[in-house]
Amino acid sequence: MVRSPGPRPQALYLVNMLAGLLVLSCAGMAVSAQEPIRVADEVVETIESPHPYPAGGPAREAVWTHTLHWPRASFIAVHFARFELAPGDVLELRDPEGTVRHRYTGRGFQQRGGDFWGLSVPGDTMIITLYSQTQNRDADADAWGVLIDRWTHGYPPGQRPPETDALCGAEDFRDIECYRDSEPQAFDKGRAVVRLLKNGSAHCTGWLASCENHIITNEHCVASQGELDQIEFQFEFKRPL
Repeated sequence: MVRSPGPRPQALYLVNMLAGLLVLSCAGMAVSAQEPIRVADEVVETIESPHPYPAGGPAREAVWTHTLHWPRASFIAVHFARFELAPGDVLELRDPEGTVRHRYTGRGFQQRGGDFWGLSVPGDTMIITLYSQTQNRDADADAWGVLIDRWTHGYPPGQRPPETDALCGAEDFRDIECYRDSEPQAFDKGRAVVRLLKNGSAHCTGWLASCENHIITNEHCVASQGELDQIEFQFEFKRPL
């Protein structure tokens, strides 16, 4: 479990997309839109470590760092176009307080070597740090480094996406936290709902349908394995007040 900064901590269970995860797509379900809802804007920018990056000492040392900041952003996510680290080295994505830390080794997510979104960091700042512990690196060790070609910043907390919402009747729903004491059973069942962050900028929802990580969502959210590989699953997400 990780916590994010803000007026009230947001409990998040962040699960990277596992190869064995099954998503059941429900094409026949009624939906209010045929596209995921945008929750962030994208910045096209090249950010890269040295190639090859410097070697550290016997203890893991920071050999390269870069900070991303966007005022009032609710989260920041980065897309790796290339990812190649020497054995034992680590790339870390974290918030300034160090409360949220995501670490990648080798060739990154699923050893893809690139073309994947790192897990998002809540808040308006992400610190990217490359740690190396290879003092006497072998000549053939793959220490090329990392290349980020774009990143996203989430809309400020409480700001609605620019898309038009369609709602029949009066808006009579409230945040799940409001039902913690009055409807404890419903509140507990709500823990099965999962927020899908697609390509670092689009939001969909689904729910956990079994104890074997089966998730049900809509076809416009996940239509292929390729799309699934670019999705971050966030359980027990709660927006700040």
